Amino acid sequence: MEKSVQAFLIKVNEQKHVLQLIQKIEYLTIRLVAEQSSTAFVITNTGIYNLHNVTEVGDTCDIYGKINDLQDLLSGKEKLRVLVKDGKIRISASFRTVLMLESLFSLTKPEIPLVKTF
Repeated sequence: MEKSVQAFLIKVNEQKHVLQLIQKIEYLTIRLVAEQSSTAFVITNTGIYNLHNVTEVGDTCDIYGKINDLQDLLSGKEKLRVLVKDGKIRISASFRTVLMLESLFSLTKPEIPLVKTF
């Protein structure tokens, strides 16, 4: 799961338009918890960074699920709302935080090149 988080962090920090979503966030810890592993990253108004030693500072959002479902979320293959609705993941956060995370995950998904066919 660490590789998926790293890929997500690199992609989101490269996209200036996505970083505009987090300008008003002082400090938000996102913990991803799977069966046998967990990881965390922090969202601040300057960017999104990996956390190796999680400390309780600011607000915290916990996302629980299977590794495959969390990886699909991070890669943008699945939407946060859909995974929650299907019961594949659980999230503990305010509605505003959930909407912001949905936007972040969705905007960083891989781009599909448009192919014109005649």
